[in-house]
Amino acid sequence: MKSIHFAITDLWRRKWISLLLLIQITLLLFISNFAIASIKDLKKMEQEVTRLTMDTPIYFMKDFTTEAHFDELIDDDNKRALHYFEKLYDTLYSGNYNADIFSLFSNSLPFDKELFRESLDTITYEGNYADVPTLNATDELKQYFKLEVAEGRYFNQTEYADKKKIKPIVIGSELAKSVSLHEVIQDAGGDQYKVIGILKSGMSYIDISSNREFISLDNTILYPQNKHYMTGGMEYYALLSATYIATSDETIVKDIVEKGNNHNLFTWTYSDLSQQVKYVIQDKTKWIQMQLMLTLLILIFTFISITVAYLQFIIQYTYEFGVHILSGATKKDIIFRVCMQLVLLFVLANSISAIFMHDANQLITSFIITIVSCLLLWIIPIVKIMRTTIDQMLRWR
Repeated sequence: MKSIHFAITDLWRRKWISLLLLIQITLLLFISNFAIASIKDLKKMEQEVTRLTMDTPIYFMKDFTTEAHFDELIDDDNKRALHYFEKLYDTLYSGNYNADIFSLFSNSLPFDKELFRESLDTITYEGNYADVPTLNATDELKQYFKLEVAEGRYFNQTEYADKKKIKPIVIGSELAKSVSLHEVIQDAGGDQYKVIGILKSGMSYIDISSNREFISLDNTILYPQNKHYMTGGMEYYALLSATYIATSDETIVKDIVEKGNNHNLFTWTYSDLSQQVKYVIQDKTKWIQMQLMLTLLILIFTFISITVAYLQFIIQYTYEFGVHILSGATKKDIIFRVCMQLVLLFVLANSISAIFMHDANQLITSFIITIVSCLLLWIIPIVKIMRTTIDQMLRWR
């Protein structure tokens, strides 16, 4: 216990250096976890895309309409464009094609913040309103991303076709902390929704053509894709441009795109998801390489800083170590005192990082980094103390 007391005293006596080292170690833990998480996400993304396209190729719609022309067409007062959107929507979702067609159109809805008070740590809010993410849902979405309901049920066919005054919704597991099954809630605009199901915890999907990340559904509201709920040209466009077509017959996709381009309004094309993912992986790999380079630089700088600080401390207090040995201490006690300083700094750094990193795997990663770093950083001071004789310690003054 005396050695731990001495270690704490040593850190306090050099508090500014200790603070600098603590910041470096904390940054090392954060950057290392971030880099490792990115590598895991890349592997998970490759596996997910392989799974999705294993049996049937998946294509997605892309729009190349010029910005000036787009602003003119997307105006809700443009009846011709709105008619075009409705017709293209019917073309895609009428069931006339031998293909699985679904959209990953996501949005958000404002609710009274008090309604989701128990879930505020997982959603954004401003003022008195909570901004809850929403996702357009179909049976194909459930099928392709293996969505499972923990309570209640998923949407049925009538809910995709009929207009209801109270819209059915399925909510994520985090939102279920605030809202119960069968409860009716109301958004800031006065529209009402009834919770018919609650997703299992950990449900997610990947939108490879958009943000290229796995998106958790734990804090999301799913509502049935229904033409009656479309509010205008912008919403139609967002839904259509987030549409995926799973089919082994590429001519189906070509036919859909040709029909979309026949009206000389929007300029559509399509891409194969499996081809697109190659470029996504290349981009993500470069980003991970940058993260690893930054992690390596921080690691080297941290190791040098700690080693120099250790050696400075040993040189500064060598005579004190000698006096302690004369008073009955051993070199093992001195080594324990010196090494405990680093342990305390890493414990503090792990405590700080644990506040922001709630995932168990990240905490385990931080713990492994701590053990490896300590073992490596202890080598030089231990060798230095062991090679210094008691006579040399007492003459150091």
